[in-house]
Amino acid sequence: MSIYEIFNSLKSDSLSFIYKGQFSDTITDKILSLIEVNISNNLVELASLKKKVPFLMVECFQNIVRHAAKLEDEMGFFMIRNIGNSYFIASGNGLMNLNIPTLRSRLEKINSLNKEELKEYYLEILNNEEMSKEGGSGLGLIEMARKSGEKIDFAFYPLNDTFSLFYIQLKIKSNEEHTQETIPISDTISTINHATELHKSMRDNNILLIQQGDFSQDTLFSILTMVENNLNQMNDVSNKNKAIYHVLVELLQNITKHAYSASTTNLKKGIFTVSKSDNYYISSGNFIDTNKTDKLKQHIEQINSLNQDGLKLFYQRVLRQNTETSGLGLIDLARLSSSPIEYNFYPEDNNLTFFEITAKI
Repeated sequence: MSIYEIFNSLKSDSLSFIYKGQFSDTITDKILSLIEVNISNNLVELASLKKKVPFLMVECFQNIVRHAAKLEDEMGFFMIRNIGNSYFIASGNGLMNLNIPTLRSRLEKINSLNKEELKEYYLEILNNEEMSKEGGSGLGLIEMARKSGEKIDFAFYPLNDTFSLFYIQLKIKSNEEHTQETIPISDTISTINHATELHKSMRDNNILLIQQGDFSQDTLFSILTMVENNLNQMNDVSNKNKAIYHVLVELLQNITKHAYSASTTNLKKGIFTVSKSDNYYISSGNFIDTNKTDKLKQHIEQINSLNQDGLKLFYQRVLRQNTETSGLGLIDLARLSSSPIEYNFYPEDNNLTFFEITAKI
């Protein structure tokens, strides 16, 4: 699955963040920080969502961290998408099949209640049932329904005779009178099935992380901190972790510096992904001026023709010749990669071309 295909599947989004991996307090704090930067930039008028979205994200994280079954080959899933005036938040985790009937019954009951009835149900559980060791007895689900003001979309997907994947999705829409839905939201995007299909695609293609949207310096810092913490929890060689981190810096800065930006918005829209099979594959994509593609292709082909010693000499020559250090990032990328840089160009129209690039670590 190419970066361009993923980008097109999310093109209606102002923000897409999709993550499959370990969930710890450190990781969830960094994801929250990252999303809060984005919603601060996006929600200029939608003040009513600025507190709701982080609150509901925390409830989803707690659901994963506290209640997920420990599966050997399955990791937690989290997604947040901003489309027009609505946010979609979804999570997925392993669940023992024997727990499905009780959970399904509780969710169906929650979805049948209005706002006042949800409040009464919350108090009823709080007063009459013991809190579980994991920290609740369905209270988090009730709070999700109360805060979102929408029914909880949910699904169970069997893995084997013992375990299933459990998904929930919330929709949060601004209730401010002066806002209007600026982008029509199709039924395909708004259903839980779209979230589960994205997770399946990530599992099938070994993708750990997808982010699509506007890339600012604040966003970059949050992304890099989150990835660094995630890498530190894995058992990879430290030198490889350093290489991954530096490749991420180069690719993300490439979007920030070189992505096409309309003069009316100044947005630097792009996408990056992190995948892992036997190696790590870090990819990014963004629109560029079509007139720049030939020169960029020649530069990458020249870089790919060189060995490590040649790359070092080429780097020094470019550094001496260019006061603005143009092209050094791609040379650095090649020096850190374990194979030649992979790239593609996809013409969008006469003026814009989508440029995708992948480094193998």
